[in-house]
Amino acid sequence: MSSGERENLGVHHGVAPATCVATSPFRPGLHVCDAQAADRHIILLTAGTPGFPRNKYLEVATAHAKWQLTYVDLQGKASTEDYYSAGAVPTGRWFCLEWEFNDQPDHAAIWVDGDLVLATNFVSKVTGGRTGLVGAFTDLALGF
Repeated sequence: MSSGERENLGVHHGVAPATCVATSPFRPGLHVCDAQAADRHIILLTAGTPGFPRNKYLEVATAHAKWQLTYVDLQGKASTEDYYSAGAVPTGRWFCLEWEFNDQPDHAAIWVDGDLVLATNFVSKVTGGRTGLVGAFTDLALGF
């Protein structure tokens, strides 16, 4: 980030919002501080194969104030992505973000405060494949 620029998303480090109190370990409480979500791509988390920056992964992000789910393959000769976006990112309040990644078939979904916001299947731009694209979820990265 350049000087004077700040991230607009914070991970909750205190008492979690009531919507985040459950048995699932994948329920972080988040807060978008600005009055509107940033009009740029912000990666919240990735899960996939080892070997960054030459890996494959699924991603939860925001882009242009909407949620974005992405499949990324950095192992080929050229980087390929398959991405989908929907739903407005909540601003000015705490909210519960949940996600689910699957590799057979390749699928991702996110919920905000328990409501499904976006669910999609992914397709390889190189092979046209729809299953086993990532191959394994061995590495998890938070933020970017």
